Amino acid sequence: SRFLLNFIDKSDHSYLITLILQLHAIHQNILGQNKKAIEYEERAIAELGKIQYNYKSVLLKNSKLALARYYFFDGNPKKASFYLSSIDSNPNNRIEEANYRYYYYYKSLVDSINGDFLSAYGNLMKYNEENNHFTILKNQNAFNELEVKYQTAEKEKQILIEIQEKEKNRNVALTLGGLLLGGGLIFFLLQKNTTKKRLLAEKETQLKQERVDNLLKEQELVTIDAIITGQEKER
Repeated sequence: SRFLLNFIDKSDHSYLITLILQLHAIHQNILGQNKKAIEYEERAIAELGKIQYNYKSVLLKNSKLALARYYFFDGNPKKASFYLSSIDSNPNNRIEEANYRYYYYYKSLVDSINGDFLSAYGNLMKYNEENNHFTILKNQNAFNELEVKYQTAEKEKQILIEIQEKEKNRNVALTLGGLLLGGGLIFFLLQKNTTKKRLLAEKETQLKQERVDNLLKEQELVTIDAIITGQEKER
């Protein structure tokens, strides 16, 4: 707090100075020091005099509403009425539009103190109407945010499901491919082994046949040799 007050004394940045003074005013009001709060808020308004209206409109209206509140609860409804009457009723943005409902609230309090109960009731009704409107709008905005978050979460969930499905399909494809490749390899090896066995069997059969043929030829030769030998003996 002391650091910020020292900053105010040394700075020439009116916008920041105003914000600091408004914060100090709120702090003093919370502590129950209304007169101190009024002092800081009036200093804030004086500092805002150094800024162009377009850049200070929200801050200026906030300070005037705050002073109306501080003066009312400090027992000075006349001063509160003065600051309320100095507030421009045409909002320049949504913040001012939302905050203007407090004008009706504090005007209702001032009117009731001054005995103008009809006006007090009318302003209170306007405050309630505006407050309900912004409460509904706030809730609608909150609902819209939740809806966007829900839709985003659903999209992310769907994307995750699709990724998981693709991963699952890829794993299935890889498994099937592996099975097919493995099956093909086994079939190739079995076919190769069968062919090898068949060739070996054919080779063995061929060798047996060759042995038989050789035996027959040997027998023929022995027979021929015996015939020749017998003929020679007869001579």
